[in-house]
Amino acid sequence: MGELESYFAVSTAILGQPEVFLTIKDKIPKLDEKRLYTICASAMSAVSATVLASYMQLVPAKFVVTAVFLNILSALIVSCIINPYDVAPEEELSMNTNESLNVSKEPFFQVLGNYIQDGFKLATTVAAMLIGFVALVTFLNSTFVAIFNVEFTTVLGYIFSPIAFLMGVPSEDITQIGSLMATKILTNEFVALGELNQVAEALSPKGNAIISSYLISFANFSVVGIITGSIKSISEKQGGFVAKFSMKLLLGATLVSILTGTIVGVYF
Repeated sequence: MGELESYFAVSTAILGQPEVFLTIKDKIPKLDEKRLYTICASAMSAVSATVLASYMQLVPAKFVVTAVFLNILSALIVSCIINPYDVAPEEELSMNTNESLNVSKEPFFQVLGNYIQDGFKLATTVAAMLIGFVALVTFLNSTFVAIFNVEFTTVLGYIFSPIAFLMGVPSEDITQIGSLMATKILTNEFVALGELNQVAEALSPKGNAIISSYLISFANFSVVGIITGSIKSISEKQGGFVAKFSMKLLLGATLVSILTGTIVGVYF
């Protein structure tokens, strides 16, 4: 992959999204769909350094730190498998191009003002997307309870059970861990980590290790909307491309979490 993908995979593990997109906002409009997919998958597969301390209050710190580093590599591995491509030298968008250097020659307060405006626009878009997706999940859970007397996330827990088993989760834990996996995808990692914190003592040590590592990422429905909105706020055309492969993006980011959890399970 190109220099941009390498830079982005590491940076997103520190800055998180959507902030990290602002660091390459001049390059996003020039990316083709395949390279755009890779950076979006990296953004969904990572977490922001600003929330690591919060995660460590809910699960052991060793799993949080391990997942942060594994997700960087897992995202690139999964992208190579489901979204393969080569970057020709003439297509490389180096982080050290003359275009990038020219930005630093602009007046400081002009650059600062532009980034503040971009950041505000991004924050507004993210807030709207997040509210919408959380409301949708709440609606689905309420509807299923009213009709079937069971939450939608519980039903998905049974669907995810075979995946949990293939990841190496002990058979007695697969249904409960499958439910946590589904909860994370439908809501966010904080909700799932909160539920895990309440049931952790009932799970096996290996099951705890796998699900704790799996949950340390931004791979969920609401973040698909956040990333789509973030890219669209920078480039309307590229935002349209992201919207078209949004479900593939969620699939890829979920596979990254599965790969990370599986690796932890092998060595635990």
